[in-house]
Amino acid sequence: MKNKYLIILFLLILFFNCEDKKGDSIAYVEDSHLTRKKLQKIVPESKKIGSIDENYLNSIVSDWVQNEILFKEAKKNHFDEDKTIKYKVDKYFKNLVTQEYVNYYIHSKTKISEDKLRKYYRNNKNLFKRNNETVLAKHFFNENYEIAKNTKLVLSSRNEKKINNLLKNHEYDVQYVESGNCIKKFQELIFNGQNKQVYGPIVTDFGYHVIKVDKRYNKGSIKKFSEVRDEIGKKLAQKSSHKQYLHLLDSLKNKYYWKINKNKLNRILGEL
Repeated sequence: MKNKYLIILFLLILFFNCEDKKGDSIAYVEDSHLTRKKLQKIVPESKKIGSIDENYLNSIVSDWVQNEILFKEAKKNHFDEDKTIKYKVDKYFKNLVTQEYVNYYIHSKTKISEDKLRKYYRNNKNLFKRNNETVLAKHFFNENYEIAKNTKLVLSSRNEKKINNLLKNHEYDVQYVESGNCIKKFQELIFNGQNKQVYGPIVTDFGYHVIKVDKRYNKGSIKKFSEVRDEIGKKLAQKSSHKQYLHLLDSLKNKYYWKINKNKLNRILGEL
């Protein structure tokens, strides 16, 4: 009798645990559950739950459900026991672990100082000539015409207090805009039209744009160090990474015992 009650108690605990698990799941396929924690691992690091597009999130969950269903069916047909698939999995795992280690090693060894960046810039200024006329501009966007119109009025005024207040309380982008690399309406106004400081509101399918040109640069002028700093950093890091990779390989070849049997290899080549 006592054993009977213990079995019933065990089944009840198991049942409620399963119910709780299903209740906490965003989605599930039989005994496989997609929890928030798992979903966060699926979503790329560049995106965050709570700020991503709803359609994008729904597509991720739908894909997970479909893949789980297909995987379970594949297992029922014993595809998980296929030797070729196991070989591919082992190979992928080995390559993934290797690549992660190499990336870690190179990242820890690759450090480009500010002096090196500036030295490269000074010695290679001709590489950073502007191919086209360029402007440094502030870009304001709003879906409301009246707000966009007021933004232009404030930016066009000489009232520094109002301008500073606008810049403090409104979102905007500061970017270098190159002639030939912007939409037609912007091109016609900023580069082909009158040489003004403030343009807008410019109407597009998305809303209203106001652009304030802070500075103009002629074709052939040299870009500032601040404009190309990241570009130089990537270029130098790439060169350094290759050197670090070769250094790593050389050091590990001296650390581990290894050999390629040329005779056996040539025999195999002769049989192919």
